[in-house]
Amino acid sequence: MISFNDLKIYATSISNDLNSKQTIKERGWFKHIPLGFLAYGLTYFVLSFTFDGVPIFIQQLITTFLVYVGCILFEWAQQGSRFIDELERFESNKDAIVGVPPFIILILILKITRIIK
Repeated sequence: MISFNDLKIYATSISNDLNSKQTIKERGWFKHIPLGFLAYGLTYFVLSFTFDGVPIFIQQLITTFLVYVGCILFEWAQQGSRFIDELERFESNKDAIVGVPPFIILILILKITRIIK
């Protein structure tokens, strides 16, 4: 999992990768992002029936958490039984972050406002 200390490192790295269409294509983010929005929408839709009466903000937090856990588990399943090094783990974690819509939207907002480069 990702610690809060690493969030700026991940956000900056993702922001830099978003500058290159070639990098986006190589990483497969053109698939991760739409599938992330689909997973987020479906999870939120299901949870809206499950948590009737829960404030929307809390539903958003729960949905974000569940989609993030799903992305981490998917990335973990992709590695199979092999061990991956630290650099590959970093890239895998970035893939999981990009698959969660609120995270990618926040990174894009920070990039547009030039808080991160």
